[in-house]
Amino acid sequence: MIKSAKVGGIGNAPLSQDMKRSDEVIGKQPKLPGNGCCCNCCGKPPGPIDVNKIIQDGGKFIQLNDGRIVEYFVYGSEDPNAPVLLEINGSGGTGWMFKELEGITKALKQYNVKAISISVPGHGYSSTQINRTIGNWPKDDVEPVLNAEGITGNFWVEGTSYGTSHAMAVAHYFGERVEKLHLHVPYLPIELRKEKGWKLYGADDAMKCQPDWVKSICSCRAFCCISCVCCCHKRCPGMFYDENGKKVSDGLKALNLPDHYSVEAKDVDRSAALGPYGTIHNSLIPTTSTNWGFDPREIPTKKVIISYGEDDQQSPAEHGKFLADFFTDKNDVVCKVNVGKGMGHSNHVLKMVSGEFIKQIFEL
Repeated sequence: MIKSAKVGGIGNAPLSQDMKRSDEVIGKQPKLPGNGCCCNCCGKPPGPIDVNKIIQDGGKFIQLNDGRIVEYFVYGSEDPNAPVLLEINGSGGTGWMFKELEGITKALKQYNVKAISISVPGHGYSSTQINRTIGNWPKDDVEPVLNAEGITGNFWVEGTSYGTSHAMAVAHYFGERVEKLHLHVPYLPIELRKEKGWKLYGADDAMKCQPDWVKSICSCRAFCCISCVCCCHKRCPGMFYDENGKKVSDGLKALNLPDHYSVEAKDVDRSAALGPYGTIHNSLIPTTSTNWGFDPREIPTKKVIISYGEDDQQSPAEHGKFLADFFTDKNDVVCKVNVGKGMGHSNHVLKMVSGEFIKQIFEL
């Protein structure tokens, strides 16, 4: 059953009046459990979301029946008949970033594509959803947003890194409605990794604790670490290197695309605007890497792009190669493969921020 939702944002009547307080516009939001700490950086749960922040950043939102807020952004072509692309952010990001990257927005308008980006739960100003699963996200969050925007037909999906699991979930849930699917540096669930005999990697061990651990005082150190990482990224975005020691910003400057890091730095900060609470919950193994509720091999999409890096340590190459081989071998599927080398998890960021991926999706 699809949840009904209150809708607000630019151009929507409920928020077109002068807004004094968010609680005058929206209903009660869910109360989140904490770990006993007294500050957000150490595990105190965030309070109600101020939807004014979403609107100030050019976004929209819906409020679901459970009280959660889901923020999203609409950009690109304004043609009502334009094809629709759903873009899904990676970990530590929000849907805001896509609409701010000039290369992406130019390409969307050039190819007459309308884009919608939804911030996943706990990122930006989308409410954290406790004990959620990847497989439930399309039904819980995506379907209400598409309904609010009047998207009843087919559409395309693109996910980056952490967003690839959500993109696969969307393709599985909506079935043939998803005409095209792009997985940018994808990863696969633990169940499939074990089946293939692959070595589990660092992220699988980082947060093996169950959700109850987040409620204990023992979790405060993890909250502090995430807070420090976000702070460093915000203050010194150009200093970041990929896992192979190469300064990622050098490649962006070579393509005359230095704007990416100023945008990403703000987006990382924006992602943790309510503290590290959502990031921690989304890092738990039950949320990220297991119990997706579907097998990626059951995705029926007929046009697929897989972009992975041979030297990626965060989303290992064997994951992307498996997906590329699987879809390529399917007789009724057209599959394009991008293989990068030399920049680790950031191998294809240049294609993303320049709008090259939009072109590839359009032409597929």
